[in-house]
Amino acid sequence: MNADLSVPAALISERMGLHFQQDRWPDLIRGLERAAASLGFDNVHTFIAHLLADRFGQREVHALATHLTIGETYFFRTPETFGMLESRLLPELIAAQQRSATPRLRIWSAGCATGQEAYSLAILISKMIPRRAGWDITILASDINPEALETARAAVYTQWSFRDTPSWVMNGYFTKAGEGRFAVDQAIREMVTFRYLNLAE
Repeated sequence: MNADLSVPAALISERMGLHFQQDRWPDLIRGLERAAASLGFDNVHTFIAHLLADRFGQREVHALATHLTIGETYFFRTPETFGMLESRLLPELIAAQQRSATPRLRIWSAGCATGQEAYSLAILISKMIPRRAGWDITILASDINPEALETARAAVYTQWSFRDTPSWVMNGYFTKAGEGRFAVDQAIREMVTFRYLNLAE
């Protein structure tokens, strides 16, 4: 499809907070085609016309989120980020909270995809605060993709989610859940709350 997608791209950006510059229009059209098919449209042109006619409801948002968002991630992705959290940010927050009557941590994983980032945060906090009695720790993980959130809540992952992940993570915080599948330990699962959220709203 060789067409100007600037108008539907702008609409998706406004309604969903997903930005597709012109160099990513091939990804956009593939996602639009799949979403159109999943909603029963004969072709993508009809679907785009439907969206532009201000029929952009929750049904359309869910279909587009499923096919336009990147749900592929893994545990402790971007080690430099987690290194900074472990060496600088979290120690400061933990030290400050230890002096309060009710020590508290609130962390938000926005755009959590299938949950690996949120669970990585929970694992890191568990490592840094092994005795959490008396602590009030909440990790809120949100995403616009309902299918990704279902995977996150199930908390069972394949070996692919552990590529480039330190061995202590799998060995210390997961149990085998069948051939090539690993379940997040219950104590870690209980630290994370998953919620649907459209950041554009």
